[in-house]
Amino acid sequence: MTDADPGRRFAFDVEAVPGVPVARWQYDIEPTATGCRVVESTWDRRAARFAKASTPITGVADRETANTHNIATTLGRLKSALEATA
Repeated sequence: MTDADPGRRFAFDVEAVPGVPVARWQYDIEPTATGCRVVESTWDRRAARFAKASTPITGVADRETANTHNIATTLGRLKSALEATA
């Protein structure tokens, strides 16, 4: 885990092997009048030469589009789970 500030932020870095960065994922929690809003962000930290080489391994050619889709899915599931417990 990279950052943990309860009620505000949770973040972690992904490495291929120790010292070889792949990505950072971050969840920021912002208070609203009726609860909170969660903002999920990701940063691709792969070196350009590794980005192309990883496509056959991961099966994902367009990482930004894939991550945008996956972020929407994750946040939708989080919302559903939290509303079910409210």
